[in-house]
Order: sequence, then structure tokens, then C-alpha cells
Amino acid sequence: MKITGARTHGAPLFYKTLDFFARAGYNGSMKLEKIAAEAFPSPAADFGEPRHVQGAEVQTADNFIRIVTAGRFKRFPAGKELLRVVRGSGSIKWARGETPFSEGDAFCADGLEEYELGGGGEFLVCKQQ
Repeated sequence: MKITGARTHGAPLFYKTLDFFARAGYNGSMKLEKIAAEAFPSPAADFGEPRHVQGAEVQTADNFIRIVTAGRFKRFPAGKELLRVVRGSGSIKWARGETPFSEGDAFCADGLEEYELGGGGEFLVCKQQ
């Protein structure tokens, strides 16, 4: 439902608040959708030395990130990124809810400012331009 300023004249505060956020573009272009695993590109380069971040092992290669975690891991992406679950299961928590995942799943995270991988496993992230 799109609400414009003209429709909110004399409207309850709830509709005025919705209109404000809609015009500000708040949370309007966020999406997390499941994609075919075949759509996920393969890393061309070898991964570097592992670093320990948030209790996880993180390695990078070009625009790829390999994450091995036993629990939770938060991502703060800038723009669009693809995510593949190499092994493990759990859920992705983001601003609009939770999405379950299992081994072999792939997702496209577009416009998310933050999401959390809940559940242990190994993940590949591909940052998109």
C-alpha cells in the first residue's frame, strides 16, 4: 500500500508515520531471497590466511569471504552479496524476520544493512558490485 502526503491529511498518526518512512526510503529496498545454488560463482583465487572474528574463522579471496563458525556470525554488508551454505543449518535473522537455511542453499542479500547467521557451519559470501 502506497500512502502519499495528500492522503494523510487528517489521518491518524499511524498513517502519517508510514508515509514518513515510505518517503524516506526506509527499509523499502531490502530483500533476502533464495536463489539456485548454480547461480553462485566459484572463487577464482585461493583463500588467504584465516583470521578469527566474532569467534569464527574468516578467510578472504578477491570479493569472496569464507566463514566457518560454530554459532552466530553477524554481517554488515554494503550493497548486494550472495551467500552459499557449504555445510550446516540454522537461520538467517534480518530486519524483516528469519529465513531458515540448510546445506546447499544459496541466497541473495540485497540492501540489507545487517544480518546474522544463526547456526554453525561453513559459508561463502560473494560481494557484488
